[in-house]
Amino acid sequence: MSLSSPNLISSGGNQGVILRSLREYLALLEGGGSGGARATTALGGWPLIAGLVPSNAADATNDVTFTVGVARGYNASNETALLALTASITKQLDVAWAKGTNAGGLDTGAVGNNTYHWWLIGNPATREVDVLASLSSTAPTMPSGYTLKRRIFSFVRLAGANQVFTAYEKSGGGLYTELKVPVRDFVTNNPSANAVTWTTSAPLGIKFNVKVNFLVTNTTTQRRWLVTSADQADTAPSANLKHGDLPPVIVDYASNSAEYELICSTSATIRYRFDSSDVNITAEGITNGWTDNRVS
Repeated sequence: MSLSSPNLISSGGNQGVILRSLREYLALLEGGGSGGARATTALGGWPLIAGLVPSNAADATNDVTFTVGVARGYNASNETALLALTASITKQLDVAWAKGTNAGGLDTGAVGNNTYHWWLIGNPATREVDVLASLSSTAPTMPSGYTLKRRIFSFVRLAGANQVFTAYEKSGGGLYTELKVPVRDFVTNNPSANAVTWTTSAPLGIKFNVKVNFLVTNTTTQRRWLVTSADQADTAPSANLKHGDLPPVIVDYASNSAEYELICSTSATIRYRFDSSDVNITAEGITNGWTDNRVS
């Protein structure tokens, strides 16, 4: 793709270009090529990222499409450069990486049922920009010549297919990924009065802000509970400290459902805890989606 601005070097048919200066970035914003990126964060701040919003491609089983956008990439020495994707790109997770759109996206090995992290990558010598998928949340296997990278998306592949999702860009360049069909993580009868680890359906490797629903069904005595982040203290619920409670049941049963947003661990876990438990109580957890601030 040729960029019309005289301050930008043609990327030779690739989907993007590495920008060497603020002047080049501003030239791109002013119309240097189709689909110019836009900024939502000051250029001087490390987290600069905008656009690069993913979606399921026509082959939703294996492919992901990314919109145009820009991100500050970094190399092994933490030297940075602006990576601009100036045209949308579709990458195939089930095929080994190859340059360009409608081409392979996987860095190494064979695709499986795992968390995959998507990276915007740049080649300083050719100033070409592309997208790469990897099992690694920190160190993808980079194609020859590509040394600049920035993680831009993460998701889970299950039962031989990519998750079906809708992604929304948030203020500051973060993403909220909403699952098209929420995932029931567990249904547990008599879950214990001790802390119970809840493995959500968020991707692994990053601490995401996961959005979940917690449903409690009770048939006897009053119950109280807390749903907490893995980074919070394991705390017993009480009358003065609780996220929810159900009163004693007089007839049949009572239920309560609430949505929570919590920081999960890199193993995608949070926790819940009741003040008491027996065979008359059932807990259910559902993952709706997660927010990724894309700063790592």
